[in-house]
Amino acid sequence: MTDDELDSLLMPTDAPANDALRERLFAQTWARHRRNRLLRRSFAMLGIAAIFLAGGAVGWYGKPTPPPVIEREIEKVFVPVPTEPKVSRDDLVMTPEQLELEAEKARDPAQCASFYKQAGDAFLRVRRVEAAMRCYRQHLSEGGVSTIRSEDSWMLINLKQSQKENDHAKAN
Repeated sequence: MTDDELDSLLMPTDAPANDALRERLFAQTWARHRRNRLLRRSFAMLGIAAIFLAGGAVGWYGKPTPPPVIEREIEKVFVPVPTEPKVSRDDLVMTPEQLELEAEKARDPAQCASFYKQAGDAFLRVRRVEAAMRCYRQHLSEGGVSTIRSEDSWMLINLKQSQKENDHAKAN
């Protein structure tokens, strides 16, 4: 076939105008269009809901479990606490670092132990626990009084008690 013969086949034919057919076709097409649009929206909403549910399930099952609670009986130890802290004039004038330096300079072991105790008390007042522990240990090693006194701080009392326990364990 040639192009001229195909032209007659490809040309539109005049269909008789039927308004009733045209209206019915439009109504069916519009109804199908609305149904397809509703189905697309429904499936999109179902997909979004499925994503949220899957994420919630993963989050719920992936949450960390809390560690088990271990209950222990704690032994209560009562430590005498002075009602008023006793502050000497030397503590007010000298800083804890200066007191520790004076203890290192002192020649007399009793005076050295006294300065270390004052430095430990001063460090404890400014909440420098490690420095206070260091000074109290030096106080005890320099020959400080190992009996517990009412003016001793809680940390010094604890160190004296542990030193007595160590001495008792070494004796046995």
